[in-house]
Order: sequence, then C-alpha cells, then structure tokens
Amino acid sequence: MRCVFVLLLFVSLFHAEAIAQAPRRNWKDSTGKFEVAAELVSRTDNAVRLKKTDGRVVTVPIEKLCDADKAYLKELNDDKNAENPFAGGEKMAEKETPPSDSGDLFEAKTVKTLSSVGREVFINIDEPVKPLKPDPTPYKAKFRQFARPLENLDAYARVSQPVLIDPEVPYFAVSTHRVANNVRKELETFGRLYLVGESKRTEPVLDIDQTLKLFDHHVKSGLSLAAIGVNRPSERSGDIVLLEGLAAGTPKPIARWRTPGWEKPGFKPKIEFARLIDASTALVCVNYSVYLWDLQTGELDYFIKRVQRPSELVVSGTGKYLAIPASNGAYLIDVAKGELLGKLPLTSSLTPDVRFSPDGKMLAMTYGHEYTVWDLETVRVKYEGHAGISIGKFHGWIDNSSLLTGLGGLIDLEHGMPLWRYSLPSGSAATTVSGGVIAMDKGSPTTMLSLQVPHKAVDELKQRLDDGPLDDMLLLAPGDEVSVTMKVVEGVDQEKMLAGLKRNLAEIGWKVVDNAETVMVAEVTRGKEEEMQFRNMFGSIFSRAQTVKTRPCKATLKLTQNGKTIWSHKGKSMFPPVIQLKEGEAVSDAVKRLEKADPKYFERANIPPKILKPEFASMIGRSNVSNGRWRDW
Repeated sequence: MRCVFVLLLFVSLFHAEAIAQAPRRNWKDSTGKFEVAAELVSRTDNAVRLKKTDGRVVTVPIEKLCDADKAYLKELNDDKNAENPFAGGEKMAEKETPPSDSGDLFEAKTVKTLSSVGREVFINIDEPVKPLKPDPTPYKAKFRQFARPLENLDAYARVSQPVLIDPEVPYFAVSTHRVANNVRKELETFGRLYLVGESKRTEPVLDIDQTLKLFDHHVKSGLSLAAIGVNRPSERSGDIVLLEGLAAGTPKPIARWRTPGWEKPGFKPKIEFARLIDASTALVCVNYSVYLWDLQTGELDYFIKRVQRPSELVVSGTGKYLAIPASNGAYLIDVAKGELLGKLPLTSSLTPDVRFSPDGKMLAMTYGHEYTVWDLETVRVKYEGHAGISIGKFHGWIDNSSLLTGLGGLIDLEHGMPLWRYSLPSGSAATTVSGGVIAMDKGSPTTMLSLQVPHKAVDELKQRLDDGPLDDMLLLAPGDEVSVTMKVVEGVDQEKMLAGLKRNLAEIGWKVVDNAETVMVAEVTRGKEEEMQFRNMFGSIFSRAQTVKTRPCKATLKLTQNGKTIWSHKGKSMFPPVIQLKEGEAVSDAVKRLEKADPKYFERANIPPKILKPEFASMIGRSNVSNGRWRDW
C-alpha cells in the first residue's frame, strides 16, 4: 500500500488538470502569426501543455492564445463541470500499483550516479584570449515593478536566487527550503517552489517534505534544474533533478542523478552552481570541480578541477562561454568544445566577481574598490575605474553601460563613476534584468521585490550629466582645456607616448593646450626587480616553467587642478600578464623586449570625460527599500 500512497502523494503535488484523449487541433497565438497542430495534454488556470506532431511538449500561457482557443478551453471546463451520470459507485479492492517514474524520482529509490569518467580541461596556464564572437542573451525580459509576499520563514530556512521563467509576462521562480539541524531537530524539512510576477498568485506550485533548491531554468526548452535532498545544514549530499512544466505551474521531475562521491563518509559532495546549457546538458560545480553532464544518459563530457569561487561561475547568453574567476583575472572556456580559450588578466591579485554583458560583447570584473570591463571582440579593456568605496557584491548588468553592485551602487561606465547607492535587503539574493533588479527580502513574510533601476531620481541626474557641462557639479567636462606634462625613465620613447596621450584626451572631448589650469601628469617609472614565471606553449603542450628576473615599467596618470589632484590612475605594471613569443624567440629575450614601455599605453588608458566636484561625488544619492519601493535619502 505504500506504493499507492506515494503515487497519490505525487498526484496531489502536481495539480494540473489532465485531459484524457484530447483531439489534435490547430492552435493559434493572439497575434495570429503563429500556429501549431497539437494535442492538449493538460491545463492550469494560467497555461496549457500541448503535444506537437513531432512528440515534443510545449507550455503556453493561456493569455497568449487566440480568442477561439480560449473559448475552446472554456467549453472544456464547462463540460468538466457538467453533471456526470457515471460518477459514484462502490470502490473495489485496490491492487498495489507501482508509482509513476516521476513519483519514484522524488522518492529517490533507484537513482543512478552521474559518471565521473571524462577528460580533464586544464586551466592552470595563463594563455591569451583571442577575439571572441559575442554570445548575447537570446531574450529581453520585460520589466514590471511589484512586491509579492510568499511565506513566513525562520532563520533556519534558505531562499534561492530568483530565476527568470518567462521573459514576456514576465515572471520568476524561487525556491525555499530548510534542512533539519542539531540546534532545532524538530524543525520541518521542506522544499517549495513559487512562481511570482506582477499578477501571479504566490501559493507554492510544489511543496514536498525534502529540500529542493532551484538553480536554473532554460527558457527555450521549458526545463528547470534544481538540487534535491541535501541532508545537513551545510547542504551537502544533494542530488540533481531535472524538472519540466514549471512555467505552467506544474513542475514534474523527469530525471534525477546522484553526484559523484555521495556514498563516501565524511566530506559529502556539495552542489554550488548548476546551469542548463540545453534541454539535456548541464554545467554543475561539485566540491570545487566543474562537470559537463548529459542529464539524459548521465555521461560526463569533461571536468575542470580546483575552481576558486564555485558560486561565482557564470555563463554567457546562450551558454557558449563559461567564465571562471581566479586570482589576477578570469579564465574563459568554450563550453561546447570543452576548450580553454585563455585568461583575461587583472593587475590586481584579488579574485573578482564576473558577469557577461546582455549583448554578449563584454565581460565585467569587480574587485575591491575597482572594476574592469573587457571588450571580448577586441580583447582589450574598454572601461576601468575606481568606485571610491568597496564595491561589494556584483549583482549584474542593468544594461550594456551600467553595473549594479551591493556597496558601490549603480556604476555608470560611460561617465566612469557611481551614480547612486542602492541598498537591497541584507543578504538578498538578486537577479538583474533590463530596467531593474529582482531581489528576495527575507523579512516577515519573505517577499520577492521587483525594483526599478535606475529609478526617476537617477534618470534625472544622468540626464543632467548627459546634457553637457554643469558648472555647479563638474570640475571638468568635454570642451574644457587641459595641458599635459610627462616624465619618463631613460630608454622610453617619450615623444610617441605623449602624442598617444594627447590623442586620447582629444577623443574624449578635452582641448589640449599649453599652460591650462588643469594638467594631466603622466609618469613612467622603473619597478623593482622581481621574479616572474613563464611557460612556452607549442600547440596544446606546455613546457616547464621558466623563472626570469625583470624590472617592468610602471605607468601613472594624475589629473590636477590648481595643484590639487582631482583624478588619478595609480601606477600599474606595463608588462603584459601573458607574453607571446615571436618565431624562434626565447622567453628571456621576450622579457627583455617587453621590459620597455609600451608607446601606446597612454593612448589606450581609460579616462572619464567628466570629473565631479568632490562635494557632489561624496553626496551621491542613496535609496533603500521601504514597503516594496525605493525610498530616497
């Protein structure tokens, strides 16, 4: 009888209305542009699941159907509510019925282990990245502002990061879960899934008696990825589960796998990152190793060991590239080929937060007080700057010219400065979309917030900056006059460097003249002798590391006005983090060649075209959340 109970429990979890023997018919969307021949599989109050002639099942919101299809569904509903002359009757003795495959997946009785046999992709070599084709996000989510309460949670419960489900409506999914622990053993263990949007009801679409943490949703295939069954407060020893039907409010497990090492005592596996690349392929990080698995067969394509920050891994728009943060930069991986594309370097030794831009053309890194944005098409730094304070958590891109960070606030890349400090609820898991941020507030009750970024006050500030020079706010703006001085060490081609710097200043709109009160001071110095290690590469084979002593040049820029520094670009090594040897050249010879200052260094330097007065730079507006909206102060 236990099997019958499990089956009934599973049926109660997924409450979509099943449609028996529904005839095939032509379905049209509300625009009349699209049509498909399909059978109605099931429906909820908000969506239908249609089985197409090729056997694939698609989930469609009812609001996107044409009026004739909506009328057809209403007739089906009226027929369902009609008096049934065959209802009732005496119940026969039940036979034990085996649970459905999906129910068994939730019960985890016969779950197989994902393979750990595959090729290893090595990322311990800092080779240069070649120009890449952009991989933009394939959809742009519409923005709607809302605040939707979910449930009251205690301090022991966890909330996932919001995941975009439907970019058109739009709405999002979030999971809540709790694991029993030694402090409060009587606490209920649960896993719940919610669909939330401007007009979405906030009752859970899934509520089971074991943990479930949502990681990703693949919009094109309609499949979702979650971890299930973690069994300790550190959230270890969980399984991977693939779900279908979440967009329709009827999530159903179609595959479940254990991760390698689940049966070992002591240090159980921990899943910290998981992304669906397509309908069956997933990148999953388990215990600091990244795996590319086929979730239909359980086979492993490749794996990458010893990633530094598993929870900060990111993939580009359609999953073409994987970025792995590391000391001094970020490695890029071609996901489909399982090949190292190289490393985008930083001059800092910190491990950055990284995010791909919505258009797929850039990769932003934030670290400490600074940010660097790489143009992937040219493999050159496009923007870099100093936020003035610790940047904190990098939430993501708001659009292709602004970043949202936890402490640095909204950073405008075109103006090279923070525009506004946005304070999200403490510990909030957030997802950025075009025009806003989706964040979870673990208050009472736990609430999903959709907040506009930038909001009206920032739009007005940005418009003032865009309109032109403002004497009351700016120390320097395009059209203003600057002069240039340069001091270099012996052996540096000062004439070429000076000409490049002047071209740079002219391009951002400043007038380069003699004897201006605003002076750009450029300096090239020789650093202390240091040891550096290099490897030569022949095809895919790397030589042993060679240690070479070198004294690289360092460059500094400083903008002064009436003797006071109003902007600076601190001294950075001009030595490239990755060297490319010429044919027949030894590493030691290349080092001597590159010890010389790059004559185009200052021509490429990122200099903000507008410099705020200190009193305005220190008085950037702030907003925190109050009653589901921004409150300025």
